[in-house]
Amino acid sequence: MNSKNITVVVIIVTVSAMLIGIFIYFGGAGSSVDSDLSVVPTAPGTQNLSRELLSSLASLKDLKLNTDFFKDKAFASLIDYSEDLKEDPLGRENPFLPIE
Repeated sequence: MNSKNITVVVIIVTVSAMLIGIFIYFGGAGSSVDSDLSVVPTAPGTQNLSRELLSSLASLKDLKLNTDFFKDKAFASLIDYSEDLKEDPLGRENPFLPIE
C-alpha cells in the first residue's frame, strides 16, 4: 500500500472509532445502562395520599389556639435565663493566600 491509501484507511478507522464511541457514550438504541435521569411512574395510591395531605393542611387553617395561657400569672412569672451567644471570629477572607 502506498502512503495515500494508508492515510485514507487511518482516517476512516479514526472516524469510525469516534462514531462508535459517541454512540456508546450517549447510550444508543436499546442501551442496558441505567441513566441517572429517569422518569419514575407514580403509584396509584399516591394521588389519594396527596389529597388526604392537602385536606389535613386545609383543616389546620381552621385551628383556633387559646392564648389565655400567656396571660396567666404563672407564665408571666417565668424568668428568661437565656444568654446571648458571642460571635466567633471568622477565618481569613481568602485562606489560600500566603500567611505574612
